[in-house]
Amino acid sequence: MAGHILHGIDPQTTEAFLLAQPDVLEAKVWMSEGKLLADVTVPDESGCTSGKLRLACAEELGLHQTPVQIRFKVARQYAA
Repeated sequence: MAGHILHGIDPQTTEAFLLAQPDVLEAKVWMSEGKLLADVTVPDESGCTSGKLRLACAEELGLHQTPVQIRFKVARQYAA
């Protein structure tokens, strides 16, 4: 686990925080070239935005634990 922490940044902490958000179905957070990045999956027609998630991370976890980029995937629901 110590290998995943760089300069006090722990991707698992940010990933757990994102997963706890109401509209986030899936989240993956990782470090790349010293930057924290994230992919999240949200339901179709979710009001969730990258800006809202980044703001929530910054307020709760601090800027050092806030991804510089959050890419969205939409989980479309199909009628049976």
